[in-house]
Amino acid sequence: MSNKCKHCGQTIYSSSHHCPQTGKTYSEDSDNGDFLLSAIIGYATDSAILGGLIGGDMLGGMLGDGLNGGSLFDDNSSSNDSSWDSSSDDSSGGDW
Repeated sequence: MSNKCKHCGQTIYSSSHHCPQTGKTYSEDSDNGDFLLSAIIGYATDSAILGGLIGGDMLGGMLGDGLNGGSLFDDNSSSNDSSWDSSSDDSSGGDW
């Protein structure tokens, strides 16, 4: 059974592959490190997007950001929390 390298597209016939595109050697279980690295970066930066982009695995970035208690794709601004005002200038009293 053969797979294709996600970086260079070459067909892989063995359990490891040296990718000329990235200059790294990948084995069958090398993607586990991307997930963990992305989770750590997502946790440290409180950003799923940064965790996924820098670490290479979006699910890892989302997990790390979620473990940190952050909103997955927020920009960390709290202005949206208090922007709703219950008082209104609308005196029509219409039904909602």
